[in-house]
Amino acid sequence: EQDGDEGCLSVPDKVGEVVRPEYVKIKGTGREGQPVEYEGEGLLARAFCHEYDHLDGILYTDKAKDVLDLDSSTEEEKSEAQKSAAQIIKYFSLQESIESIIKAKGFSDCLCYISDEGVSVIVPESELNDNSVLVIDDAVVSHYDVAYENISIVGA
Repeated sequence: EQDGDEGCLSVPDKVGEVVRPEYVKIKGTGREGQPVEYEGEGLLARAFCHEYDHLDGILYTDKAKDVLDLDSSTEEEKSEAQKSAAQIIKYFSLQESIESIIKAKGFSDCLCYISDEGVSVIVPESELNDNSVLVIDDAVVSHYDVAYENISIVGA
């Protein structure tokens, strides 16, 4: 399990501490009707759970231990929440950028996740080979400061 702050555009100006699993595996249907399965840990697991809850009409505030109203918070609380949000936005922007580059290199789909341990990239297993691993590695290191040995590429 992991404790962490969450926010959402559905509940503006509020942040809440929510307990989520450290690891999740989700299954669904892809854009072309094919079955898909993704695994995530850390922030990606949190994001999967947060978005899945929306499908059931659940907001993070329904699960939060405490909800902080940023309008009535101290400057220190606001600053800490802003730092946390800025880090999450930075990671998501980088992940999106890396995903776009990998797709532009000819992959039909991909999912990128940045954690403290490194970068994980999930691509269709049918498109994974020695050459594609090199292409993905280069796409990642050209946009994120990470060593090659900290890049994990998974076929799904």
